[in-house]
Amino acid sequence: GVEGGFRLAVDRSFSLKGVGTVVTGTVFSGSVQVGDELTISPSGQTARLRSLHVMNQAAHTGGAGQRCALNLGGVGKDEVQRGDWIVTHRLHAPSARFDVRLTLSSHASQALQHWAPVHFHLGAAHVMARVALLEGESLVPGGSALAQLVTDSPIGVLHGDVFIVRDSAARLTIGGGQVLDPGGPARKRKTPQRLAELAALQIHDTAQRLDRLLELSPYGLNLDSLAVNWNRESLAGDLPLDSKIVHASHESWAFSGQHWRSLQAKLIADMDGFHQQFPDELGPDAGRARRMFMPRLANAAFNALIEGALAEHALQRSGSWLHLPTHRITLNPMEEALYLRIRPWLETIAPDSPWVRDLAR
Repeated sequence: GVEGGFRLAVDRSFSLKGVGTVVTGTVFSGSVQVGDELTISPSGQTARLRSLHVMNQAAHTGGAGQRCALNLGGVGKDEVQRGDWIVTHRLHAPSARFDVRLTLSSHASQALQHWAPVHFHLGAAHVMARVALLEGESLVPGGSALAQLVTDSPIGVLHGDVFIVRDSAARLTIGGGQVLDPGGPARKRKTPQRLAELAALQIHDTAQRLDRLLELSPYGLNLDSLAVNWNRESLAGDLPLDSKIVHASHESWAFSGQHWRSLQAKLIADMDGFHQQFPDELGPDAGRARRMFMPRLANAAFNALIEGALAEHALQRSGSWLHLPTHRITLNPMEEALYLRIRPWLETIAPDSPWVRDLAR
């Protein structure tokens, strides 16, 4: 719709003498104006909008739902073709593996089998794809299922995009559906957790969808990649009131209040476990602590957990070592006896401190 970033599906590309490269297509979302810097997706090439025609009239701006002709500077006509997208820079995120809700036409002559080849059409793009069914091994005519589409080459897809599929000979339209997640995982794509996430992605209301995904995400959600996937400028305004946002240099993460409190408790419990396992160490540094305790948590979020615990005096930092305020380095009985034996050597005021090898002997 109008509120998202600019996206135009290219259906023609040609060159006009004295003008340069011109592309025509339909604007799916957002708006554009002369002078804007744009990206051709999936190639990633950048171009500048020199001039614009909307519904065959010269114009300064164009927007969602309109047919537009864009005169692009800095790009040859062979570098943009039917099926490409012209997008605002941040929406350039092509994918060759995305999760969808797929419905097979009731007129289809046969069931669709897992990993069947199809012709895939979205916007003006047309690519070959394989259908990985995520619920069962076949889809009957008139049925609907979650699936992952794996395309021969990357294309521009975003959440909510509508597509159609044709049979492998491209004779019949056999079904269609809607894109749920442009970045489908290659592994663990059928787990109960993943299917629950895909169910959440089908919730129409953005705030409710976000709320449900936060419930399902103990290690948080990357708000930036999600905003790109959903073609939203920002998702901060849709977050539940008790959620926790963590900002790092280039990324923002969101956590449900409940999950953030669980992570805080886990950090202290894990630190206590570390002290019991390694009583002769003051504690781990932040990098080692993250690897040991929460390797799946984003670095920025782990650092925010640490800083929060330090501010509340639930954790202390000595040099680069983290430890509980109550922890002191302790020696076991054998180590204590050994220390008492070598202590007189250490206390003798000699010109040089004793060599370790001498102490060992």
